[in-house]
Parts: sequence; C-alpha cells; structure tokens
Amino acid sequence: MKRFHVDGEPENSCAEKAFSHLKRGLLDAFKLKLKYHNKDYLKLMRMKFDMRIIDNGEFLPLLLKKRKDIIKLAKEARLQEGKKDIDEAFDRWYKASELIDQFESDFFESPKLQWAKKLGIFHRIWKFIVGIIIGVIGSVIVRLLFP
Repeated sequence: MKRFHVDGEPENSCAEKAFSHLKRGLLDAFKLKLKYHNKDYLKLMRMKFDMRIIDNGEFLPLLLKKRKDIIKLAKEARLQEGKKDIDEAFDRWYKASELIDQFESDFFESPKLQWAKKLGIFHRIWKFIVGIIIGVIGSVIVRLLFP
C-alpha cells in the first residue's frame, strides 16, 4: 500500500509484490503447522498405553500410514519450494495442511484413545496386584518348605 500510495508505483506491480509476500507468509504458516503437528504426534507416541488394542489393531497402522502421507506430501512441497515453483509448493502444502486437520480429528481427538488409556491403567494396576499376590504366595511357600 505504501508503494502504491506514497511511492506512486503501479497498482498491479504493488499487488503482485504484496500477494507474493502473503504467499511466503502462508508457506511459513504451513511449516509451523507441521512443526506443531510433529510435536503433538511425538507426545501421542510417547504415551504409555497400547494403541494396538484400538479397533482390533487397525488404529495404529492407519495412524502410521496417514502420518507417512503427511510427511511425504510436506517433503514434496518443500522440494517444489526449492525449485522455485511456489504455486505447486503452495498447492502441496495446502493438501498437507488438510491431511493434518483430518489426522488431528481422527487420531488426536479420538475418544478411542481415552478408552485405551483407561484400559492401560487398569492393566497396569492388575499386573501390580497380581505381582504382589505372587510375591506373597512365593514367600509363604518358601517359608513352609524351608522353615
């Protein structure tokens, strides 16, 4: 706007430059979105519950496949940026962004994760109690066999 109003440059030229800056800003926003997605993904994968029990074992392979698709598309977009094909890069980043949104709704926000977490806690508590019982029984047997 400054170039057009103050410097008197042609409107088309100023609009093209402004549009180019906006595209660069959007490309950076897509990269930040991927960065935050990666952090959330790592946090999910570090959780201490078994995702293989969700949907008869189909949840985790699907999660990994969708994640692979996002990374592949983001790499392609980045390569297009390197080739200076900003329009193609923008299209690929946009598709990657849509995949990230879908991934978050399907996996990060899945009520099935809460179910698996609760079941995981139950299993850990059960294993702990069984371990204590076995320890007590073992101690009693040893005490009876070797007085």
